[in-house]
Amino acid sequence: MDSNLTSFFSRFDSISDELSEVVGAYVVQLTLSKKSFLLKSGDVCNHLYFIKNGLVRNFVNDGDKELTTDIAMDGELITSFSSLITRTPSLENIELLEDSSLEAITYDDLQDIYRKYPSFNKTGRLIAEYYYHHLSHQTNQLRFSNTTERYLQMMERKPQLIQRAPLKYVASYLGMTLENLSRVRKNRQNFVTKPGNDTY
Repeated sequence: MDSNLTSFFSRFDSISDELSEVVGAYVVQLTLSKKSFLLKSGDVCNHLYFIKNGLVRNFVNDGDKELTTDIAMDGELITSFSSLITRTPSLENIELLEDSSLEAITYDDLQDIYRKYPSFNKTGRLIAEYYYHHLSHQTNQLRFSNTTERYLQMMERKPQLIQRAPLKYVASYLGMTLENLSRVRKNRQNFVTKPGNDTY
């Protein structure tokens, strides 16, 4: 059985019809409501999730604050990569921000596929490298970009987030306060609406 997850894997490397059927047989379909948790901190992450439709965030608890570390949406993977790979308790929580449809595959099932189909190890490596680059880029963005630059980069990569995600989570994801985000958005809107500034 083919799945959205196998189609996602094939973006990184070619997958034979046989392997696609094998992976699809392990995939579980999930439909969960908003505010459901895929993972809570302190638990070991055992699943890799593909979001068919929905919005999901990773966050860590910092005292009485929640720091959003990632927001994923339709067509993207979500998991706690560190916990999944190292088999150690996760620092992250994973919470649904919308009613969502997902596909899931367990860590043990992935390992079973790797053993039976060595070629799939390359696919896994390419995906891990892609997401390492994503996380590294996000870390550098928070360290070296100002608040306006962070907002504009997010609008370029994920423009729908600003319409779909609560702004308090977007602000946390961008490493700024809600007040700073509101000010950046207002300044940007004022700039766009000025005569001669009709491009975004």
